[in-house]
Formats: sequence, C-alpha cells, structure tokens
Amino acid sequence: MPKKTSPRALLFIIIGAAILLRLAIFGFLWVANEPTYFVLGDSNGYLRIANNIAEGNGFSQFTEPPYLPDSMRVPVLPGFLAASILFFDSYIPLILLQILLSGVLVALTFLITRQVGASERLSLIAASLMAFEPYSVYISTSVVTETIFATLLMGGVYAVLRFVSEPRATFMIAASTFFGCAALTRPIGEFLPIILICLVLMHMRFREYPKYLALAVVPFLIITGPWLLRNQAAFGVIALSSGGLQNAYSDLGGAIIGVRDHIPTPEAKQQLEEDFVRRHGIPWETLQTDLSNGPPMLKEAIGIMLDNLVPTAKVLTSISITFFTHDAWTYYLQRWNILPRYETLFSPSYTLMTEGPIEAIRKSVEHAGLTLPTAVLGRLFWLLVSILFFVGVASLFFAGGVSRVHALFLLSLVLYLLALSASVGFGINGRFRYPVNSIFFTGAVIGGSLILISLKRLFRRISR
Repeated sequence: MPKKTSPRALLFIIIGAAILLRLAIFGFLWVANEPTYFVLGDSNGYLRIANNIAEGNGFSQFTEPPYLPDSMRVPVLPGFLAASILFFDSYIPLILLQILLSGVLVALTFLITRQVGASERLSLIAASLMAFEPYSVYISTSVVTETIFATLLMGGVYAVLRFVSEPRATFMIAASTFFGCAALTRPIGEFLPIILICLVLMHMRFREYPKYLALAVVPFLIITGPWLLRNQAAFGVIALSSGGLQNAYSDLGGAIIGVRDHIPTPEAKQQLEEDFVRRHGIPWETLQTDLSNGPPMLKEAIGIMLDNLVPTAKVLTSISITFFTHDAWTYYLQRWNILPRYETLFSPSYTLMTEGPIEAIRKSVEHAGLTLPTAVLGRLFWLLVSILFFVGVASLFFAGGVSRVHALFLLSLVLYLLALSASVGFGINGRFRYPVNSIFFTGAVIGGSLILISLKRLFRRISR
C-alpha cells in the first residue's frame, strides 16, 4: 500500500501551492507593466508618506513644504515601504514579503483550527480555504496594510487560544505584543487590549487578575506608546490615528444623512465636511491629516446617530449584511481589466432592505452585467461560510469549558472588527472582513462538519 501523506506534509504542500499561485499572479501583473494593478486608492497615501520618510521630510502625506505631520496613517506599512524604496527603489519587495506572509497566514489558520479542538483533516480544509479563497489570494498583491495586519492579528489570536488552554505568562505577553504591532499597522487594532482584559476577567481567578491584566496591557502600551506620545506632542490628542474618528463623521455620518435626505452618500459626505471646515475655521487639506479634528468629529458623528435613529439602524443593518456576505471577488478582476467594470457605489444589501427583494435583484442584475455569475457565487460562498461560522461557534460555546472561552473570544474579535469597520459607512466591503477570514474558516469547518454528521445520522434513520 502507498504510504499516506502526513498532515504536516499536506500543510506544507498547501502553503507552497498558495505562495506559487500568488507568485504566478504577481508575474502576470508584473508583465502587464501597469502600476495601478498594484497600487490602490489607499496605497497612494502610504506611498507619499514612505517617499517623504526616504527623502528625510518626515511622516507626512504632503508633497510640498512645510510637510505637515500626518495622523491618519500609522507607521508599520509606511516604514516597510520606506525601507523598500531606500534599498530597492521600488515597492515590489513589500509585495513579495506579503506573498510570503500569506503562507504564514495559511499555517496560522491550521494552527488556530487545531487549537480550538478540530481534527487535522478539518484544519487542513480551513487552511486550504485561506490559501485559495479568491480575495485572500488577490489582496496580497496590493500595497495595503491588510496582509501584514492579518498576519499579526492571527499571531495574537493563536497566542490567546494557547493561553486559554494553558494559562502562561508568555502566551499573554505574545498576544499583547502581536496586537500592539497590529495596531501600528492598522489603527483599528487600537482597542484590542479590551478583549484581552475581558478574557482575563472571565478566565482567570481573582487573585491572578493583577498579574495577567498587566501582561494584557503593558506590552501593547510599550509598543504603541511612542506613537501615542508622538501624536500627543504633534496634535494634542492621545490616539493612534485620526482615520476612524474622521470616518465616523464623514463616511458613517454621510451614509446616515444620505439615507435620511434621500441623496447620494458622496453628496452628503461632501456637505458634512464642508460644513465642519466652515464652522471650525480649519484648512480643508488638514481635515483628515490633523488628529486634533478627530474628537469633535467623533462627537458630532455620535450626535448624528442619536438624532437619526431609524436611518442609523438602516445603515448599520446594511453594513452588517455586507460585512458577512461581501466577497469582493470581482474587484481585482475588474481592476486588472479581466472583467468589465460597473458602478461600485451600488449596495445590494441596502437596496434589499429599503426597496425589497425584487428591486434588489433587478438592480443587482442591471449593475453587475457580465460579472453577475462571479458576484452571485462569491456572495453565496460567504453567506454559507458565515452561517457555518456561527454554527461552529455555537457548538464550541455549548461544549462548555475551554471551548466556550474559545467561542466567546473568536466571536468577540469578529464583532469587534465589525463594530469598528462600521465607521466607513457604505464603503465597507470584503476587505474589512479579510483580517479575520481565518477565524471565519475555522468556525465554518467545525460547523460544516457538525451539519454533515447530523445529515448522515438522519439519512441512516430514514434508510432503516
């Protein structure tokens, strides 16, 4: 009999195939010699900062003196980019690093799935999903934060799961360290220690609180502290970034006003920003880059939500549906001119909620055109994954013990990302879920296996 391939060998095969696939796509894009294939809208801001760092102009998005400091971006990706530009005069080394990190993400998905108690077979399936799900493949070729952020975030997740199973200081230190590095990659990670604090309070004994609460917070603060102090000195505000605060006002607030007044979201956003600039007497070009604008923008965003409860509920419902079901499979294919482009501001989930299923289907077909099969397949795939994820998390919860803690932690991380991603309003898409795709696939394979087992038992009873 032929010798069976070991799970470890299969995992290395999956990782190798994942990297080779991404390298093949990279080669195709490189031959096309079209920079916009690698550089998205957000990439330009990171590249401006990186070029300024490389040229000695400081951490600024401005292309001319006096190079005012930027507070929207955090330093990890611009730092990597600046090093890439200084040593290689190109951002391509960063993309190659991201392709390698995609392999690390696949390995972490396997380890996370095993750590919550799934079999090696199910863990390999979860790893395969992370390796070959289309958006997870495509995004590693772009100059954006997501691949680095997801790798650091999942490193922290694995450390937390190890801590839950075996409470050791080293695991909590590792989790806090990974989360700190993640927060300096994407500021959405700024409040991750809250999850660690809740975990300690739930999982540890009272007399152990001081030790593990300190370990949950101190490493994170050691890593993020210098950037917090930099922003305090430059802008008078202790926060990692102005991005989320500004988004809550401009994007989420714009979406709510747009729904209330029945006007396009970009128009509502423009009105809000112009009104804010006029009332506060600030230069337009510093609206996003000056952190001192953040607190008043957040305060006004909260006021918009409280004064418009029904439109806010509609917008947040649409955002939640999109977070769990948006595939973004067509985005890169359109950007690479493989599929025809269409209007990207259309939201099927919002149309479904406000105009009904018939109108949502009609408009989806009208907007998607030839891309409809890809879009439908992607939405169905992520709808199924999301349903199975919740089934899997529920099964872990009702198993009790350590599994219940695993379930609560994984669910809290997903909901945390959803809550903070809501600040972008209708700009939300599959990219915002990507950092926790590994967790979705972990829960989905567990949920899927339970459903298959139940169906097999049902068929056996019927056939008797």
